[in-house]
Amino acid sequence: MTPRKLYYLMPLMLLLSSTLTHAADRWVNQTINSTLVAITPAHQLQVFMVERPTETIWAKINIPVNEDQLPELHKHRKSPNFPFIEVGVDVDGYYRTAQGHIHDEQNLITVEIDQRHWDGLKKGNKLILSLPDGTELGESLRGSGAVLRSIERR
Repeated sequence: MTPRKLYYLMPLMLLLSSTLTHAADRWVNQTINSTLVAITPAHQLQVFMVERPTETIWAKINIPVNEDQLPELHKHRKSPNFPFIEVGVDVDGYYRTAQGHIHDEQNLITVEIDQRHWDGLKKGNKLILSLPDGTELGESLRGSGAVLRSIERR
């Protein structure tokens, strides 16, 4: 390629790389195991509605954890016989603790959220999940409304 052609292609290449970068930092929908889920940009949390939502259990959030975090999380189980921990869920100041289920084989923690949290995820600004080992996962909710409404329509 001649330098002149490269000169004209450079803005197109910059635009393309900019578009790919912006796509990675927004909420997106993805189908996992035939379920439509929302994937968050910063921590790749998976947010999805339950099959039959009630006011108290409207949706679930899958939180990916590292394998080396699991032993520390197991120290905080509610009972030594069951893999449940307390997870703090804060959406723009609406805070409550929810029961998290540790899935060792998938390196995931599943947390159930209520309808008020779901509505906050669609309209709010910030989601913060607090794990009992001291880990805090913060997510911007910018762009989450359209993605979550598409899940509701399904």
